[in-house]
Amino acid sequence: MLVGERFFIIYNIIIISKNATGEALIDTVNQVRIFTYQNPGKPRGKMSAIINGIDNDGVKSGEGNGGNGEASGLNVTTMANEVSTLSMKMAMNKIESGADIKEDNANGKDDEITTESFHDMGKLTLESIPKRYKLYELLVKDHPTSKGKNASTSERLAKNDQRSTLVYGEISFNSFAVAMEKVINKYGGLQESGGIFYDIGSGTGKPALAAALLHDFDEVIGIEILDGLYRISLEIQGVWEKKIVPLLSDKKAQTKIKFTRGDATLIDWSDATCVFANSTCFDDALMKSLAKKADECKVGTFCITFTRKLPSEKWEVLEHESHPMSWGHATVFIHRKSS
Repeated sequence: MLVGERFFIIYNIIIISKNATGEALIDTVNQVRIFTYQNPGKPRGKMSAIINGIDNDGVKSGEGNGGNGEASGLNVTTMANEVSTLSMKMAMNKIESGADIKEDNANGKDDEITTESFHDMGKLTLESIPKRYKLYELLVKDHPTSKGKNASTSERLAKNDQRSTLVYGEISFNSFAVAMEKVINKYGGLQESGGIFYDIGSGTGKPALAAALLHDFDEVIGIEILDGLYRISLEIQGVWEKKIVPLLSDKKAQTKIKFTRGDATLIDWSDATCVFANSTCFDDALMKSLAKKADECKVGTFCITFTRKLPSEKWEVLEHESHPMSWGHATVFIHRKSS
């Protein structure tokens, strides 16, 4: 092979599984890998790899899969990490379907949740997501998605409020956890315990409490405009305090949880370290209002949105990727405040 000659590999993997309610989950992984044979001043056989547009130093070299720039040296760990991510997706789908519990019961294992099991979760990693999911499952098992949908629909009908921005939908814990894991381990955010997490349009409070399971925040705050959803979030907070806090480490148990009923475009959340908005149904006007509020946050703040990115030049989109949610797939945007 001649120096400078390029070759590529394309692969597509489809994972089909079921969640706890029997619904089919379909995950696809399609990637392009481009390699350039080169050896200026290097041992013969060295190649440079473009992997998801990111070079070996974590610097963007191109847009999208494949990109158009070159990295220095062959990143042999990235493919292994992707295989690990794929394996973790399969493991998480297995947990959601309950297959692991059935298997453990068949083998005579006790699936009881104990304090010792969760005191030492440490920093968020892909490998720790399934364990955190079990706590989340315990937290929300008596508050299914349908409860939030019914509360939202009933209140909007009673008020004759037809705004599409108030349509209810819930996160997939695993998809949200993967996004948070990337903030921490791929983009260098939340490297120390502490900080403040805001959930804009917090619904029944599930994303806010999920965030508390994924990182040791000082404070987690949810802002919700609908009274019915706000009341349910207080119910789930009660479950958190009664059933989840006793299982947590002292540090994680100290996270202050607060839910507020109000309009997030009128409330100050400029002290945020990380912001989340399930913005799939938000219209242009609301996204512009939220972007204006987000611009008040300090440089380095992270923001995760669904389907729609923040319309602001002060926020850099680090990546966007499709993930399954309660209503179907949504594009998850990870932003960082750059100016």
